[in-house]
Amino acid sequence: MSEGLRDPDLPPGAIVQTFVDDGVLRNDGVKLTPASKNPWYVLATVAGEQEDVPFIDDELHARNRRFWNGWMCRGMCDAERLELAKHMGLSEAELSPLSEVEVQQLSERFQLAFQSTPPVEVVPKADELIKLSSTYFPKAFSLERCFFAESAFFDAAHFVGAVDLSASRFVKSVYVTNAYFSESAFFKQVHLSRGANFLEVHFGGKADFNSAYFGKEAFFPKARFKRDADFDAARMLEGATFFGAHFAGSVSFQNSHFGESVDFSNGRFNGTTDFGGARFKGGVPKFFHRKIHQDTSFSDDPALWPEVTPQNAEEGKRAYTRLRQVAAEIYDPDLEHFFLRQEMRCKARIELDKGAWFHWLLFRLYRCLADSGISVARPFWLLVFFWAFGFACFAGHFDSGVLADLPPDIQDSRYGAAAGVSFGNLFGFLGINRLYFTDLLRDHSPGGLQFVAGLQTVSGVVLLFFLGLGLRNRFRLK
Repeated sequence: MSEGLRDPDLPPGAIVQTFVDDGVLRNDGVKLTPASKNPWYVLATVAGEQEDVPFIDDELHARNRRFWNGWMCRGMCDAERLELAKHMGLSEAELSPLSEVEVQQLSERFQLAFQSTPPVEVVPKADELIKLSSTYFPKAFSLERCFFAESAFFDAAHFVGAVDLSASRFVKSVYVTNAYFSESAFFKQVHLSRGANFLEVHFGGKADFNSAYFGKEAFFPKARFKRDADFDAARMLEGATFFGAHFAGSVSFQNSHFGESVDFSNGRFNGTTDFGGARFKGGVPKFFHRKIHQDTSFSDDPALWPEVTPQNAEEGKRAYTRLRQVAAEIYDPDLEHFFLRQEMRCKARIELDKGAWFHWLLFRLYRCLADSGISVARPFWLLVFFWAFGFACFAGHFDSGVLADLPPDIQDSRYGAAAGVSFGNLFGFLGINRLYFTDLLRDHSPGGLQFVAGLQTVSGVVLLFFLGLGLRNRFRLK
């Protein structure tokens, strides 16, 4: 949609204007303030800002993390800090209150960032909401293994460089609505105890949710994963990672867009899961060894699923096989058959690539004649076509005068006879032609019409089988 955009040719999150105060204007009209003027960003960079864009200096961040966690956890008792340190894989000392020297360093950092305001007025309080909304981050940014005691807001934030929130711990809600991540975004092993909202988030690079934990609702509606989406704990793909991610509450990926492959293998969905309208254009999503909630929905619109190519056919076949199993587990026969049809498309492509033309042709014919066993309309109208074709052939032959030696009443009913003969040919097992038209066919049917009759008989058997199969699958008759 180009409505409301400053430049219709650019995406909504593109930066279209830079101001004197280092703020910027996004293409969708959102004005962003520079991160250097945000107190929470300053708290996260007391030891120094990251200088690279695509990469994060882990040593620098370790020093920054000490200030963040020491400040955020200063109100805890020793037992609480010890328990939290175990969960986050940190030493208890890193969560201990800041020393006088460290407090002085923090004060100097804020004095430098906000020269006209006393540090005591701008340094965030531990019980304040963590607000990083509408903020422009021109450099890489890391909050890896950081503790968040209050709700965190990243709404409309724009990250130019890499972002790392891996293994961070959020005890309250997180809001990342309409945010833009231009480079890699790492949420590996992040612990989100409350709700997480990623509405209309754009991931331009790798979005890695490897082994993340979502304690309650997790919403990703209209999220856009430009690169691979991997929610898998075992692999690291260039894109978005949800491998091994654990969703304890309801989940929504409604109308999300996955530009490349997506992997949800391992982990579990414990609540209602909605993939309705989600577009998987880069690859079939993988759900191997993942626990699926029974109230799970997918779209069965083929346009939302990837085209079958020589490159993805084999992998897609395995992924569709698993999705078919998922559909069976949630007792959705229509969806199960949809994934079966998609799986058969992959099989046809594999046979074609192997040079097995006969098998490929069988798959194609099955798909064209019966939509892989789900269609009722196709075999029905093909039966009508073959009946009409036979009727036309026999009626034309009988009109040519070959029935002149027969009684007038038979000649007058030649069209009815042609219709009956054509119907009897299609459904030969009923024996209609043997009962009513034996003499007519024996004495007045040349070789060409006998060929038509044979073609009708074979077609009738095949199409009637497909019609019955379609009715069975359509009405879920087991």
